Amino acid sequence: MIDHLEVVDRSGVRTSFRKAPAVPDEPGVRYARVRHDYELYGVSRPEIIGAPERTGGLPETVKCGDFVPLDKGWQFYWYYLLKKAAPPDMLEGDVINLFGNITRRNAFKTNQHACENGYANYVTGCNTGAKPIRTEVIVTGGAYLKILDYPNVHSSRGVPSYLFATLNINSPPPDPADWDGVWQTPFIYFATTSRREELSDGTRLVIPLLGGFNIPVPNVSAADYALISTDRIEILPAGAEPPRPYNP
Repeated sequence: MIDHLEVVDRSGVRTSFRKAPAVPDEPGVRYARVRHDYELYGVSRPEIIGAPERTGGLPETVKCGDFVPLDKGWQFYWYYLLKKAAPPDMLEGDVINLFGNITRRNAFKTNQHACENGYANYVTGCNTGAKPIRTEVIVTGGAYLKILDYPNVHSSRGVPSYLFATLNINSPPPDPADWDGVWQTPFIYFATTSRREELSDGTRLVIPLLGGFNIPVPNVSAADYALISTDRIEILPAGAEPPRPYNP
């Protein structure tokens, strides 16, 4: 595994990447799984928000922090991960369209901070003179997390919370060539196979993204950690780790 990689995009901009973080054996660390809505409430997301049972659910997401910018390096890092995850016969233009799809106006990560809202998407070439698209610090039900400073409980806006490890957008992104590191660190990346969207008339759609292939989504924040409510996760037994490789 190499320590770093430099990539030059079509416009001649050079971006440096570092390898994905290793999995240290350190005190105060436990692993956890994000509970699904049905585990917590006995119902799925549509019932929680008062929608009829026949409608498709909105994303089962858990917000863990405010929006952070994805600069050019981080956007291309996620794009390179999509290229690695895509079927081998998928054209580059289709991968670029896929990146635009999962970072569009009301997608679960960008959520009104996308190209369509006036932000720069460098991968698709949209609004490149503007500020970069922004992503929420967010995870989904079923994702695994690396809990830090366990068993200490912290407060997030008055809510008892645990610290969990993230990638820091103020540092260079990891090395996209370290593909094994992505699926070997499932507490830093989670996977999704579809995007759910609510239309203006209230209709909810479930849109497949890669025909069932897993799309890696990096957990990022403005630090090396974020906070999640203690009641939203299940702490794994001492010594237990997430499955590796992770294939949800």
